[in-house]
Amino acid sequence: MGAMTHTSESAASRWATTIGWAVYLGVSWTWCIGMFLPILLVRDFGFPGYVAFAVPNVIGAAAMGWVIASPGASVRFVQKHRAACCVFGLVTALFHVAFGLRVIFPLDAMRDGMPCVVALVLGPIVLARIDRPRTIAAVTYAISVGTILALTLNAGLPLPVMDESADRAAASMRLPMLDVLFLVPACVFGFALCPYLDLTFHRARQQLRGNAGRWGFGLGFGVFFLSMILFTPLYQTLFAPLWVGPGVRPGALILGAVLVHLTAQSVATISFHTRELVRAGHPRAWWAISLLLVAVLAITLLPRAGAPAPPALSDPDQRLIWYRLFMSCYGLMFPAYVWLIAIPTADGHSGFAGPRGRLKIAVLVVSCLLAAPCFWIGFVERQTWWLGPGMAIVLFARLAVRSKGRQSPDSNEFSPAAPGSPRPSV
Repeated sequence: MGAMTHTSESAASRWATTIGWAVYLGVSWTWCIGMFLPILLVRDFGFPGYVAFAVPNVIGAAAMGWVIASPGASVRFVQKHRAACCVFGLVTALFHVAFGLRVIFPLDAMRDGMPCVVALVLGPIVLARIDRPRTIAAVTYAISVGTILALTLNAGLPLPVMDESADRAAASMRLPMLDVLFLVPACVFGFALCPYLDLTFHRARQQLRGNAGRWGFGLGFGVFFLSMILFTPLYQTLFAPLWVGPGVRPGALILGAVLVHLTAQSVATISFHTRELVRAGHPRAWWAISLLLVAVLAITLLPRAGAPAPPALSDPDQRLIWYRLFMSCYGLMFPAYVWLIAIPTADGHSGFAGPRGRLKIAVLVVSCLLAAPCFWIGFVERQTWWLGPGMAIVLFARLAVRSKGRQSPDSNEFSPAAPGSPRPSV
């Protein structure tokens, strides 16, 4: 009887651990991409734009639990591609700093306050010092769920209503429906490959052994992350003032609830990535990002101190050009690195060591330089069909680094841990 009780307690403990890391994965991936990009895509393409975003995002992120087949494989990947993973984490933290300055602050200013911006600055500085990722993730997820329930259960939800001129302005931004077909390959490419450079994903993968890895990633993105991005389209009219003018003012309830959601998730994301940068061997990352966050607070305080506020441009592509430029990192540069350098060739070579590695780096640089103008026109100037040739350049660049040699006897990071492989850190 005691053995059965012990077995059931062990199973319950394993499930609790798996679900804890699943929540962590869901929160760590609820970036300013999941909280804002669907709004731009629905505005530009309608519901198909949201589908093009959500489906490859959920499936691509969850697939890492299967492709990185063991904690040891995750350790080897990070060891071999540590520099790229650290750049990925740093860019992600900076992306959220810019998001706080250009999105959260303008929304917070609608109610003549700054508490969310202050929290965005101070929160990561405090949380990055606390190595309790599952606890922080659980609290963050509970906060977001609370805001969702507060909005969806309120029958008199005061959604902002656009007037006729605002409706016309929003309708003028809609792109041809077929353009979404050129968006899909870019979304699949980015969301399928970017997860492998995310140190927070590797942190979770190294703690989940056996089938727990697959269950953790499946639940993390198929349940917890999906529940967050399903909420995003519900508050899309909140951002209407960013591109149709300040005449559309949201009610206090929805504005406050969404600000809490955006701030909590951003604080968690910055703190998670800062913590992983420190764990990866870059102890100065904490101080560098802390200084950047304090700079954000100082910049946002300038208008209150009498300095002229930056003009609010009505063209979203001009006002949010920074957002689209950051997105190019996740749509082109990072996935191209995984595609051309991290994925092993036929002879088992992965990374940038030796002559083969130098060739891969050269191919990566040249292909990104050739594809960048296409992605600029496709993403920033919204002529989406240009994404087709841009994607073709990067995909066919793989032919320049392929090898017809046989697989080397050494195991690679995309295979289960081999005997004697390094053990994951806890």
